[in-house]
Amino acid sequence: MAAALARLRLPAGHRRTRAVRAALFTGVAAFVLTFPFSGLASPPWLFISAIILVFAIGALGLNVLTGYTGQVSLGHAFFIAVGVYTGAVLGGANTLGGARGYGLSAFIWIPAAGVIAALCGLIIGPTALRLRGLYLAIVTIGVVFIGQHVWLNFPAVTGGAPGRALPSVSFGGFDFGKQQDVAGFTPSGGPSNAPYALMYYLALGILVVAMVFVWNLSRTRLGRAMAAVRERELVASLVGINLARTKIAAFIISSFLAGVAGALYAPLIQYAQPNPQTWDLILSIQFVAIIIVGGIGTVWGAILGSIFVGALPVALSDYADQVPGGFISTGTGSGVISAGDAAAVAYGVLHSGWPDGTSRSRRARHHEPSERRQSIVRPQMSRARWQMALLAAAVTAVAACGSSSSSSGGASGGGIQTGPGIDAASKTINLGVLTPLSGPVAAPIGVPLTKGQETYFKAAADRGLLEGWKVNLIEKDTAYTPQQEVQQYNATVNQVAFYAQSLGSPTTLAIQQLADSAGILIGAATQSGSWVTDKVMITIGDPYSIDMANGIDWIVNKLGKKTAKIGIIYQNDEYGQDGLRGYKAALAAYQFNDVGELPFAATDTDFSSQIAAMKGAGAEYVALVATPSSAGKIVGTGAAGGYVPNWLFQGPAWSSLLMATPLKAVLPGHVYVLGYQPQWGDTSVPGMQQFLADHAKYAADQAPDYYYMYGYTEAEFSFGGLLPDLTYTPQLGPASTQTGVTVVDASVPAFLKQVQPFFEGDAAKSIKFPYS
Repeated sequence: MAAALARLRLPAGHRRTRAVRAALFTGVAAFVLTFPFSGLASPPWLFISAIILVFAIGALGLNVLTGYTGQVSLGHAFFIAVGVYTGAVLGGANTLGGARGYGLSAFIWIPAAGVIAALCGLIIGPTALRLRGLYLAIVTIGVVFIGQHVWLNFPAVTGGAPGRALPSVSFGGFDFGKQQDVAGFTPSGGPSNAPYALMYYLALGILVVAMVFVWNLSRTRLGRAMAAVRERELVASLVGINLARTKIAAFIISSFLAGVAGALYAPLIQYAQPNPQTWDLILSIQFVAIIIVGGIGTVWGAILGSIFVGALPVALSDYADQVPGGFISTGTGSGVISAGDAAAVAYGVLHSGWPDGTSRSRRARHHEPSERRQSIVRPQMSRARWQMALLAAAVTAVAACGSSSSSSGGASGGGIQTGPGIDAASKTINLGVLTPLSGPVAAPIGVPLTKGQETYFKAAADRGLLEGWKVNLIEKDTAYTPQQEVQQYNATVNQVAFYAQSLGSPTTLAIQQLADSAGILIGAATQSGSWVTDKVMITIGDPYSIDMANGIDWIVNKLGKKTAKIGIIYQNDEYGQDGLRGYKAALAAYQFNDVGELPFAATDTDFSSQIAAMKGAGAEYVALVATPSSAGKIVGTGAAGGYVPNWLFQGPAWSSLLMATPLKAVLPGHVYVLGYQPQWGDTSVPGMQQFLADHAKYAADQAPDYYYMYGYTEAEFSFGGLLPDLTYTPQLGPASTQTGVTVVDASVPAFLKQVQPFFEGDAAKSIKFPYS
């Protein structure tokens, strides 16, 4: 009997394997549960880890559709967006832009986001009945593009082109965004990381539930039907499986999980604009990359793929300066390849080595019979993977962008206390810089403005203004997108004393609530009037609304053009809306001949309709609220059609780089620029002589530039005003209400010549802050 029992026992090797697996599982579980309190969770890794968990939930949904059922979909971004905006409407608040919000508990809006997304899946699912493979993928791409049109034109839900703030998770009176600890314990990175730690645990709990559900799904009748449809649809139908019901069920389950992931994604990104770069095909391909890298049709593959795709670009960006030979570029533009491109190459290498994914390949090596591994004939499941592999070429274009660099200058005075970003031992102060170092706004604005700040800190150190302290600028690329601004803010908020720069109205708006909650000062390199009364925003100059109101006053009253036909073309976001406020205030005050108020999206490249409308209306003066890249296209489109009105540029529409284009023949005498900046080289202006000397000494290679001077002035105003002890008294109002007007002139430095000294008109006086 004893001998018989001995034969029934597992072999010793199997018992050891089970023990090792149990120990490994226990260790991993302990690590995952305690991660927010470990040293590894320092910014931005706790935030990134929460994103990874959320993306894993969405990837599980795509695995049900593609891995279990064999339906290739590239529409996942649409369902993620449905979840985000369902959460925004049900859990958020009403916005100034007209977006609705009901402030409900997360107990309601997180599952509701899944249900609404599932209903969308139920509507779209029937398109899969006659299609599969790459044909279905093409149809689901259409869903993404239709969604982009809907989001942009549904302002009551999305806020329209300006976007909307997204809600934090709140269960009753327990608001994640206001917490300073987790059950009495402070997470790594300090109290400001507590909301992300709570989001991490919430996402982890929902992920575990989703994993158990998806794991057991494959063992149910429905799961077996999905597998049969995946392998051979014809055979599945012959044995009585309802193909339509099975495919639609897969779409519903996949959409539900994507909606829940979107609802959890919203509190992490905290702001969203429905522009073509937000809920786009690239986001869908990211999810495809996750299941390809991790292993199509496996539960653990979604987790491993999310970790790899989510963490690798950030890791390569953070440690780019430690790669031998400077191979990977940093935010300053050095290096051979960007961190995102390096990650894309790694995805391709991994997919080449493990075409079935990391989790499935190990199982295949150890459990498949050798004759199957060597067989030329692949089963139908592999055909689906082969179809997905064709899409892997697109995956190589996907990588989360992130760049960082630091540069040194001088720093602050005596009496400074220790704290985040301040090292009293080395007398170093870290200041954050959130600016576009890539994309169309980088070269004309982001790079020269940041260089102006660097010049000031170097000069201030040499002149002894910083009393032996050093300033280290932690420069992060936002690419002029709100989502990336939030990510870079989260990555640096516990490393800096305050932010010397946050460039851009839509991007700064995205972090305003975060900065208010953290109480960290922001040097706003944007003159939107929406935050001139905000206690943490340090603003310089006059708001865009004041600028525009004074600019129209200059035309109507200073030039006496009371009957002139005037119109405005504006970028439809916070920046453009602020200029429009000033335009409307001037219209109410002066009753001038308004011929049109025409918006455009920041990502638009075709402006023929706006130009045709202004030309058709006979507009003599056209106010333009845009960035330089858009401004150049707009003026160029008009000039190509023989339309050259007098252009009234909001300050950020201008860049001296425009004079290096064929527009050089059109701009002088026809473009007037609004702003508080004086003419370059006017030594009658206080501080100009010192600025010119510092420019010649520290940045002689920098051509005269409006934004370079702005960056220098902003650093002097914001940081210099905090000395000697880094204390700040909120101004609670515009720094200025006066506007100067310059005209483009090729004969002067920076190409701007003052034609109207600073003044304030009646319309500007009528604008009240804060906006109602």
